[in-house]
Amino acid sequence: MRKNNIFSVLFSAVMVTVANADLVASFDSLTGISQTSGEWMFRRNDAVQPLFENGTAIFQNGSDVLYLYKNGNSTFSVENHTLTMTISGLQPGGNAGNTLNTLFNSSNNWGLCLKADDTSKITGVWNNAQWGDSRNQAISIPEGTFTLTVTMATKNNQRGTSLYINGQEQAFIAGLYAGNLTSNQYCIGNNSSGSKGTSFTLHNLYLHDTQLTAEEVADFYAEIVPEPATATLGLLGLGILCFNRRRRA
Repeated sequence: MRKNNIFSVLFSAVMVTVANADLVASFDSLTGISQTSGEWMFRRNDAVQPLFENGTAIFQNGSDVLYLYKNGNSTFSVENHTLTMTISGLQPGGNAGNTLNTLFNSSNNWGLCLKADDTSKITGVWNNAQWGDSRNQAISIPEGTFTLTVTMATKNNQRGTSLYINGQEQAFIAGLYAGNLTSNQYCIGNNSSGSKGTSFTLHNLYLHDTQLTAEEVADFYAEIVPEPATATLGLLGLGILCFNRRRRA
């Protein structure tokens, strides 16, 4: 049974700067569960929403999708965005017979998917159809929880899509590029018709309003997922602060 508070998600209007790029949209389960208004919103669709539980969005059976769109359905340039997702349990959905299982796309024009016959790979998707093997480059899906960053880029005078896992570039899909493409929404977990989705748990989602460089992607990953030593020092500092306050009391 799905919970009624399907849109009690964190949608932060707070701007976080990485170099010259602004974080314009975020779903961050680490900070709590709430809904706020802003330039970007999650659109409600009762038929195809994921289950929200413990601050995460759980996509099941390949039928769930979150629509992230600008207020008023105003269009935006997909070319000027970088999408980062922290996910776990990624696998093709329950749509038997479909060759594509979409992880995300922008109005069925550009995005990523999994092949139904290969659960360990992420591939490119364009106009709701898979690129031919000669133009496609797959990447292996890590076990457990990982952070995937996707942005359009230009390499060796070729336009395409760069894929990063945990802040490190893994692949460049030449030709998978939506130059001058405008859209009114991102479909997370599926295509816009809700018929070719994947199954996974979404922990965090971030959208930047520009193409991030490899260095910027690495810096942003370090910001949202601090290294264990950094996290330990932070907890140690918090403990010392609490201890000093108790002594003063």
